[in-house]
Amino acid sequence: MYCPNFLEFYQKDIVPIGPKDRKYLLDEHYSVTAESSHWLIALDGRPALNNPYYYTWNIVVYQASAEGFFLLKQPYYVSESFEDFNQACAAADKIAEDCRFDRLIANTREKQIV
Repeated sequence: MYCPNFLEFYQKDIVPIGPKDRKYLLDEHYSVTAESSHWLIALDGRPALNNPYYYTWNIVVYQASAEGFFLLKQPYYVSESFEDFNQACAAADKIAEDCRFDRLIANTREKQIV
């Protein structure tokens, strides 16, 4: 189970869920409510195990409402860890692009870490 971090949590993008991704969510019995109309993409940073002055970063994607409300303990996707913030930002931008073109699930289904 993924435990969110409140200290270093940065919402990056909110993108409407496309029809293909929504169909997959419904077909696979994910809890999708009428309010879950968007993907919220965020960066979550945690102190590195070997050096608390450095952080590792994960990209976390949640189902959210158009206003950005989401369930913090129920992410749809959590990426592998990045040691470099700029690399994590670039990867988050790629995920946002996948969301905009309605292919988040197609491109993350095999890599999902949650």
